[in-house]
Amino acid sequence: MQNQNQNKRIIVATVDERIARLYEARPTQGKALDLKEVATLTNGHENEHERGRPDMMGGPGVRSGPGGSGIAGGPHLATPNETGKEESRRFAREVAAWLTNRPERTDGQTLNVFAASRFLGMLRDELDMPKTDHIELKQGEFTQMPVNELRTHSALLGALSLK
Repeated sequence: MQNQNQNKRIIVATVDERIARLYEARPTQGKALDLKEVATLTNGHENEHERGRPDMMGGPGVRSGPGGSGIAGGPHLATPNETGKEESRRFAREVAAWLTNRPERTDGQTLNVFAASRFLGMLRDELDMPKTDHIELKQGEFTQMPVNELRTHSALLGALSLK
Protein backbone atom coordinates (compact mmCIF):
# COMPACT_ATOMS: atom_id res chain seq x y z
CA MET A 1 0.00 0.00 0.00
CA GLN A 2 1.41 3.41 -0.98
CA ASN A 3 2.03 5.91 1.78
CA GLN A 4 -0.38 8.87 1.67
CA ASN A 5 2.57 11.28 2.18
CA GLN A 6 4.18 10.16 -1.08
CA ASN A 7 1.56 12.03 -3.13
CA LYS A 8 1.97 15.19 -1.07
CA ARG A 9 3.73 18.00 -2.96
CA ILE A 10 5.90 20.22 -0.75
CA ILE A 11 7.33 23.60 -1.74
CA VAL A 12 10.62 24.49 -0.03
CA ALA A 13 12.90 27.51 -0.33
CA THR A 14 16.38 27.82 1.20
CA VAL A 15 17.74 31.34 1.67
CA ASP A 16 20.81 33.15 2.98
CA GLU A 17 22.51 36.49 2.23
CA ARG A 18 23.86 35.26 -1.10
CA ILE A 19 21.28 33.00 -2.74
CA ALA A 20 17.69 31.81 -2.61
CA ARG A 21 16.68 28.44 -4.06
CA LEU A 22 13.15 27.17 -4.64
CA TYR A 23 12.45 23.42 -4.67
CA GLU A 24 9.50 21.16 -5.35
CA ALA A 25 9.57 18.02 -3.25
CA ARG A 26 7.63 14.83 -2.65
CA PRO A 27 8.28 12.37 0.14
CA THR A 28 9.68 9.02 -0.96
CA GLN A 29 9.64 5.66 0.76
CA GLY A 30 12.03 5.76 3.64
CA LYS A 31 13.25 9.03 5.08
CA ALA A 32 14.00 11.12 2.02
CA LEU A 33 12.55 13.65 -0.40
CA ASP A 34 12.39 13.58 -4.16
CA LEU A 35 13.77 17.11 -4.48
CA LYS A 36 13.91 19.22 -7.66
CA GLU A 37 15.30 22.77 -7.81
CA VAL A 38 12.91 24.91 -9.85
CA ALA A 39 14.22 28.49 -9.43
CA THR A 40 17.20 30.45 -8.08
CA LEU A 41 17.77 34.08 -7.15
CA THR A 42 21.30 35.36 -6.47
CA ASN A 43 22.36 38.50 -4.64
CA GLY A 44 23.41 41.06 -7.24
CA HIS A 45 24.15 43.57 -4.46
CA GLU A 46 27.29 41.87 -3.14
CA ASN A 47 30.20 44.30 -3.13
CA GLU A 48 28.02 46.81 -4.95
CA HIS A 49 29.16 49.69 -2.77
CA GLU A 50 32.82 48.99 -3.53
CA ARG A 51 32.21 48.87 -7.28
CA GLY A 52 30.34 52.18 -7.20
CA ARG A 53 32.73 54.09 -4.94
CA PRO A 54 34.54 56.92 -6.80
CA ASP A 55 38.30 56.91 -7.21
CA MET A 56 40.45 60.02 -6.95
CA MET A 57 39.48 62.61 -9.55
CA GLY A 58 41.42 62.03 -12.73
CA GLY A 59 42.18 58.43 -11.79
CA PRO A 60 44.84 56.97 -9.54
CA GLY A 61 48.21 58.71 -9.66
CA VAL A 62 46.85 61.79 -11.40
CA ARG A 63 46.82 64.97 -9.32
CA SER A 64 44.50 67.83 -10.14
CA GLY A 65 46.64 70.45 -8.46
CA PRO A 66 49.33 70.95 -5.85
CA GLY A 67 47.31 69.21 -3.14
CA GLY A 68 45.55 66.70 -5.36
CA SER A 69 41.86 66.02 -5.11
CA GLY A 70 40.35 65.91 -1.65
CA ILE A 71 37.99 63.11 -2.56
CA ALA A 72 40.27 60.36 -1.24
CA GLY A 73 41.63 62.36 1.69
CA GLY A 74 39.31 61.22 4.47
CA PRO A 75 37.92 57.92 5.64
CA HIS A 76 34.90 56.53 3.84
CA LEU A 77 31.65 56.94 5.74
CA ALA A 78 30.40 53.36 5.43
CA THR A 79 32.31 50.64 7.22
CA PRO A 80 32.52 47.21 5.58
CA ASN A 81 30.19 45.79 8.25
CA GLU A 82 27.53 48.46 7.57
CA THR A 83 27.89 47.94 3.84
CA GLY A 84 27.38 44.18 4.25
CA LYS A 85 24.25 44.72 6.32
CA GLU A 86 22.82 47.09 3.74
CA GLU A 87 23.54 44.59 0.94
CA SER A 88 21.78 41.90 3.00
CA ARG A 89 18.77 44.17 3.61
CA ARG A 90 18.48 44.89 -0.10
CA PHE A 91 18.66 41.20 -0.92
CA ALA A 92 16.09 40.40 1.81
CA ARG A 93 13.74 42.91 0.12
CA GLU A 94 14.34 41.23 -3.26
CA VAL A 95 13.84 37.73 -1.83
CA ALA A 96 10.62 38.79 -0.07
CA ALA A 97 9.20 40.11 -3.36
CA TRP A 98 10.41 37.00 -5.22
CA LEU A 99 8.77 34.65 -2.71
CA THR A 100 5.57 36.70 -2.53
CA ASN A 101 5.16 36.57 -6.31
CA ARG A 102 5.39 32.77 -6.50
CA PRO A 103 1.75 31.77 -5.87
CA GLU A 104 1.58 30.15 -9.32
CA ARG A 105 4.13 27.61 -8.08
CA THR A 106 2.53 26.95 -4.69
CA ASP A 107 -1.09 26.51 -5.89
CA GLY A 108 -2.32 27.55 -2.46
CA GLN A 109 0.08 25.28 -0.59
CA THR A 110 2.42 26.46 2.12
CA LEU A 111 5.82 27.69 0.96
CA ASN A 112 8.30 26.48 3.60
CA VAL A 113 11.16 28.98 3.69
CA PHE A 114 14.33 28.01 5.55
CA ALA A 115 16.65 30.93 6.19
CA ALA A 116 19.94 31.30 8.02
CA SER A 117 19.26 32.84 11.45
CA ARG A 118 21.21 36.03 10.67
CA PHE A 119 19.01 36.58 7.59
CA LEU A 120 15.67 35.37 8.98
CA GLY A 121 14.86 38.60 10.85
CA MET A 122 15.63 40.77 7.82
CA LEU A 123 13.43 38.58 5.65
CA ARG A 124 10.60 38.66 8.20
CA ASP A 125 10.79 42.48 8.28
CA GLU A 126 10.49 42.69 4.49
CA LEU A 127 7.56 40.30 4.00
CA ASP A 128 4.16 41.94 3.60
CA MET A 129 2.22 39.57 5.84
CA PRO A 130 -1.32 39.91 4.37
CA LYS A 131 0.09 38.89 0.97
CA THR A 132 2.24 36.11 2.38
CA ASP A 133 -0.16 33.88 4.31
CA HIS A 134 1.19 30.96 2.24
CA ILE A 135 4.78 31.53 3.47
CA GLU A 136 6.04 29.86 6.63
CA LEU A 137 9.48 31.04 7.82
CA LYS A 138 11.71 28.53 9.59
CA GLN A 139 15.28 28.67 10.83
CA GLY A 140 17.68 26.47 8.92
CA GLU A 141 20.95 26.88 7.04
CA PHE A 142 20.49 24.58 4.06
CA THR A 143 21.28 26.87 1.12
CA GLN A 144 24.85 25.70 0.50
CA MET A 145 23.99 22.03 1.00
CA PRO A 146 24.05 19.79 -2.11
CA VAL A 147 20.65 18.40 -3.14
CA ASN A 148 21.70 14.78 -2.46
CA GLU A 149 22.41 15.70 1.19
CA LEU A 150 19.45 18.05 1.56
CA ARG A 151 16.94 15.38 0.49
CA THR A 152 17.83 13.19 3.49
CA HIS A 153 18.78 15.81 6.08
CA SER A 154 17.02 14.93 9.34
CA ALA A 155 16.54 18.55 10.49
CA LEU A 156 14.81 19.46 7.22
CA LEU A 157 12.63 16.35 7.28
CA GLY A 158 11.75 17.02 10.92
CA ALA A 159 10.81 20.65 10.23
CA LEU A 160 8.53 19.46 7.43
CA SER A 161 7.01 16.82 9.77
CA LEU A 162 8.28 13.97 7.59
CA LYS A 163 10.79 12.41 9.99
